[in-house]
Order: sequence, then structure tokens, then C-alpha cells
Amino acid sequence: MVNRIVCVVGLVLFLCAASPARAAIAIDVSTSANNAAVGTTIATPAFSTTAPNELLLAFVASDAAFGTTASVTNVAGGGLTWALVVRTNVQLGTAEIWRAFAPATLSNVAVTATLSQPVVSSVTVMSFTGTDTTGVNGAAAIGATASANAPSGAPAATLVTTRSNSLVLGVGDDWDSPIARTPAAGQSIVHQSLSTTGDTYWVQKMDATTPLAGTAVTVQDVAPTTDRFNLSIVEVLAGGGATTPPATWSIGGSISPAANASGATVTLSGAAAASTTVDVNGNYSFSGLANGSYTVTPAKAAFSFTPASQPITINGASAAAINFSTQAVTASPIRLVQKAVNGNEGSVFSISATFPAGNTAGNFLIVTGTAARPAGTITISDTAGNTYLPAIGPVTDPGQDTTAYLWYVPSAKGGPNTVTLTPTSARALEIHLSEWVGLASASPVDQIATATGNGTAVSAGPVTTTTAGELVFGYGFVFNVASAGAGFTPLSLVNGDLDEYLIESAAGSVAATFTQNAGTWFAMMATFRPAGAAPVPPPTPPPTVSLTSPVAGTNVVGSVAVSAAASDAGGVAGVQFQLDGVNLGAEVTTSPYSISWDTTTVVDGSHSLTAIARNTAGLTTTSSRVAVTVSNGLASTGQWSAPFDLGIVAVNSVLLHTGKVLMFSGAFASTG
Repeated sequence: MVNRIVCVVGLVLFLCAASPARAAIAIDVSTSANNAAVGTTIATPAFSTTAPNELLLAFVASDAAFGTTASVTNVAGGGLTWALVVRTNVQLGTAEIWRAFAPATLSNVAVTATLSQPVVSSVTVMSFTGTDTTGVNGAAAIGATASANAPSGAPAATLVTTRSNSLVLGVGDDWDSPIARTPAAGQSIVHQSLSTTGDTYWVQKMDATTPLAGTAVTVQDVAPTTDRFNLSIVEVLAGGGATTPPATWSIGGSISPAANASGATVTLSGAAAASTTVDVNGNYSFSGLANGSYTVTPAKAAFSFTPASQPITINGASAAAINFSTQAVTASPIRLVQKAVNGNEGSVFSISATFPAGNTAGNFLIVTGTAARPAGTITISDTAGNTYLPAIGPVTDPGQDTTAYLWYVPSAKGGPNTVTLTPTSARALEIHLSEWVGLASASPVDQIATATGNGTAVSAGPVTTTTAGELVFGYGFVFNVASAGAGFTPLSLVNGDLDEYLIESAAGSVAATFTQNAGTWFAMMATFRPAGAAPVPPPTPPPTVSLTSPVAGTNVVGSVAVSAAASDAGGVAGVQFQLDGVNLGAEVTTSPYSISWDTTTVVDGSHSLTAIARNTAGLTTTSSRVAVTVSNGLASTGQWSAPFDLGIVAVNSVLLHTGKVLMFSGAFASTG
């Protein structure tokens, strides 16, 4: 009996040895660093590992300038090759995980992350033993990944494990507030940084490995609940076992009516990117999708869709039908291609914004820029070498101490393009970019308007457009936060300020309108003609005119001829001479253009002459002034005065009233 028991026990031991247990994941090293000042790099303190064949993960979180996108461009350290695992930077800032594999122990090494812009940041590097070492550069130790973001809410991201006994970790950034995280039950904070710039960066992990593959694991915090966030999470796989393929799901639906929808393209974005074509029955579908957040967007030339797109989240099941309706529309030649924005409320010496994609050669660019606190002059340039033409500005609003501009490029150069505004001295700056197709390249600007005010209703205009289908472009610089006016589509909002547009169906009166809560405001608008619009007739030029006689510096006496030469393509209607700014005689309506001037009617001294030519269109031109000196002197004739006593005067000639001279020769004698 005893022998049987021993045999059974021996059999059990043999079976256990034939199926060795999977290695347990353990954290060997965890080290962190925070940058309190902005910079483009951040490095960990030096550290050493205790074992060979360790997986290393770098968790990097950073700030970002308002209206821009930050990212990690490189991770280096330990002589290892680092690769990106997952990045989330939809909201401001970034949260990223990078991996490397150390086949040998590391001694006194540091890891450095390089960022795309100077920002405040935080980095945590962790090394793990017991992970899968079969892949290249640690790739086999990485299982599922996921990311999440929101403009407001409690941070949470979910993945489905692909192997038993895996460990899930994550990294996040909160751009809004420096608030300590409160993790959900069963989770803990590895490291967090409450930055002086008002951000929070943190690394978080599950307290235990997940026993079973196919388990949905959510990394989440229960507080704060109202801040914007980016969150990236990763599954670290234990060694010694096969990975269970994750379950996949589908998204599908229909678009009605099918006759309009057939042939439309439906695009899937978000956790995965794909596209498909709607069949003749109006149906579409996507399969093989992992859990995550997606957006479905249909498109077809000359048709609009309601709604324009729909968001959907998959979590352990296929989505319910996502349906749309479609309507035929008359396509406008004008279309927005892309946009970008940047703003800084502090004082800076320049500000730049980059188009998300390269400009297409020949497309139309519109740029608005403001300089505030104080108002002042700014210049514009770009990396593509375009020449920017002014449509509006500089226009200064004393109420908001702001100077605004609107520039355009009628035919842009192709390729990547960053646009920069440079003021004469440091001040708050703002820049809005947009690229368009379908706008006229010759004489594109039709109407412009600017306005200032105080209150909730913001408006520039109205103006009266001259061509059907014009682009109406508006910009509102407000005290609070601007919202687009009725009929307008918002473009880019930064620091509460907004640009917007609409495309008119017919020429007529239009104003660019916005709303805000309250406060002072400045608004401007410009309308642009569509491509193919009838060219605007060139303006009628004014006539030319110059004084030909007398010449400048002449001394004049008596009667003088004043003459001018005038010409005009459409004909000269008349020339009006002026003396010291006052009409001199009547307008001369026929050539030669000349009058006689009696200089004795004015006092001696300096006088100025001009000629004003008028053409048949009513346009006038004033000649340059000609200065002359009137020098008539004393009169050459006179009259006899009344008798008066002179006393005794000896004379030998006298001028008679007849004009003759009486001469006397001899002597007078006194006879007593």
C-alpha cells in the first residue's frame, strides 16, 4: 500500500516537471526624473540592472505649447536600440512608451528622451525580469497596447490581455492641473510629477499580473474627473508560453438611399485605420477590429452625409449598426484643404505654425495674425518662400491694445511649410493658417471690413459681395471665447479667438458674426472670389497733368500765360488752374490748356500755381506746385497832387503834366 502511494506521488512529480511553470514578471529597476524647466531632452539618473535578458520600458510624458502637438522623437541609453510602443498626443502634451532589450546586465547607464519642442517633461524607466525573451529587441515581451484621451474626464484606457500572467502598466499626462492621481482599486502609482507649469505626469501599474488571457484590463483613476488627459497603456508578457490571439470585432451599417450611397467611400479612423466601398445595396462593414475607439466617416463627390461622421467604441463585442443618410449637393469649387493655429498669451519675439501636410503648389493660403499688449507691427515669412499679400491691416484696436492683419498667397509653392510672425518687440502673438482650393488667383479679394465693440454680439460688416459663391472669411478677437455665427463653419480656436468661414450661394449682403459671453471685441472679414469668376475690370487710371508755363522760380509782371499739358486714355474733360489753392479763372475744357493771368491783381511776392486735370470718368489729378515771384514794382504813370508849399528850391528842370520836361538855363536875379 505504501509503495503504491509513493508511485502515484512520483508520477505527479514527473508530470509537473514535464510542464514547467511560466516565469513570473518582476520589476528589477525603476528610476525617474522630472524637468522643472522647459527643454528638448530629459534623462534619468544613472542606474544598473541585476540580471541579463531584461526588458526596459521608458515612460515619457510632457507638456505642449497651446495649439501644438508634442512627441518624443528619440530615446537612447545603455547602447540599446529603443523603439516606440505606443503614443497618445491627441490632447495637449504627450504620453508615450518606448522599449529596449538588454541581453547583458547594465552598469551605471542613463536613458535620455528627446522631445519635438522645448517643454516640461517627466521620464520613468523600468526594467523587468521574467518576460518573454524570444523576440528581437524585446518585441516578444510586448502584448496588447491601448490609448485613450479626452478633453475632460477621469483617465481610463482598456486592453484585452493576450497571455496569462501578463502585467499591464500605463503613462499619462494632464495638461490642465497639477493634481495627484487617485488610482482605481488594485492599481498603484509608480511615479508622478506635479509640474510648476500646471501639469501632471504619472506612471501607473496594476498591482498584480492578470491570470488569464482574453481579460479586459482597464488602467484608470477615480480622480481627478474633469481634466483633459492622454493615457497610453501596455501589456508586458511573461516568458514560457504562447500568446493567445486577441478576439476581434466588427463595425458596419447602411447608407440610404442606396442609389446615392453606392460607391461611396467609408473611412475608419481611431484605434485602426481602414476604408471600404459601399455596395449597391448601401451597405458597408469593417472586420477584425480590436477593442478601442473609432470614427466612421462616409464620403462621395457631390453628396453630403448626415451625420457627417459617427464615433463608436468597441469593448468586447461588435458594434451596433452605424447608419447614415445622404443627399446630393451642388459642389462648390471652394474647399478647405487644411488648417493650423498657434497662440501665446505671454510676450514672445516670434510665433510659428506649421501646416499638418505639405502645401499643394498653386493652392490659396490665408493667414491671420495679431500682436497684443502692446499693439504693434508684425512681419510674416515662411519656409516655402511665399510672398504674402495684405488683404487687411495693419488695423489697431485701442480697446484691446491689438493690431491685426490678414494676408493671402494666391498661388502657393508646394511642399512643407511653417509660417512665422515676427514683431518689432516681444508681445502676445497669435497666428491662424488655412489652405484652400477653388479660389481665384487674380484679383481674389472682393470686400473687406473691420469693426470693434463691446458685448455678446460680434460682427464685421455687412459688405455686399459682387460674385456668387464667394468665400466669406471672418476672424474674431474677443475678451472671452468666440463661437461661430449662424451659417459659419468654425476653423481654429486659440486663446478664445476664432476664425470662421462660409461659402455664399449668391452675391449680396453678408457680415461675419460671432458670439461671446461679454466684453470688448475686434472683428474683421474678407471675401474672396471663386476660381472661374469673371475677372474684375481694372480701375480707370486718373489723368496726368503738369504745368508747362511759367516755370518754377520765374519773376512775373503784368499779364502772364499760364499753360498745362494734360492727357488721359479716355479723354481729358477739362483743366482747372489754381493760384494759391483758389481757382484761377474758369475750367479750360479744350486743348491747348492755357489762360492769361493778370499779375497786378495780387500783391508782389511769392505765389504758387497748380493745374487740376479731370477725365471723362470724373477722376482728377493735381499737378505739382510751381512757385513764382510777382514783381510789378511802382506804377509808371501818376497824377498831379494838390498845391502845397515847398519853400525856395533852385531847379533847372521840371516835369510838366503833359509829360514834357521844361529845362531852364541861366540865373535868377533879385532886383529888390
